Amino acid sequence: MPDNKPLPETLSSAGLFLPSGKQGPAFLVGRNFDAFYAYNASENYALAIAHLSQRIKQQDTNVDFATPWPTDDPGLNRKESREVQESLNLLGYSMDEVDGIIGDKTRKAIQKYQADINIKTDGKAGQKIHRHLIASSKELREAAKIEAKINANREAIDTNSSQNENKEGSKTKSTHSLSDLVRSKSLLFIIISILFLLSIAIVILSKRKL
Repeated sequence: MPDNKPLPETLSSAGLFLPSGKQGPAFLVGRNFDAFYAYNASENYALAIAHLSQRIKQQDTNVDFATPWPTDDPGLNRKESREVQESLNLLGYSMDEVDGIIGDKTRKAIQKYQADINIKTDGKAGQKIHRHLIASSKELREAAKIEAKINANREAIDTNSSQNENKEGSKTKSTHSLSDLVRSKSLLFIIISILFLLSIAIVILSKRKL
């Protein structure tokens, strides 16, 4: 601990959190941090709430960290974090799920990318790496957008074709039903006509016999 105090007895397990790399402040985070992060998946949010809670508990108005925060590489918001993950995926650094949450998989993928382009491999998800990745994946991102539009248009065409086929099928069924009805009526008319003629013939023959 920076103030030479022992670890809290209530802290059964903890993780080392280095949000700005080795040169920035380091934090031991426990389950409370995980709870804050689960509520709002933002490292900045979880860290700010945890730090504020500690300051209130200790009744300390000094909000500075023991190690100053580096200012040359600010952190990312949720949208930018997603863009980092999407770019890594497009460049072949498999990220599985693009969720905007910077975890171990994202940091390891960033380190591999950093090693491939010969820059410092600190795995930090900051504005610097965001700019690198956006520039490196620019053409791939545009190609992905075009492909998405093509797929969307194809799905729309397939949907319209299916709807038209259903309409044509309904029209054909209606036409067949109408034709069948007309034929039935025509046949009935013919039968009635024949019966009427037969009845007239019977009447005429009866009169002749008389």
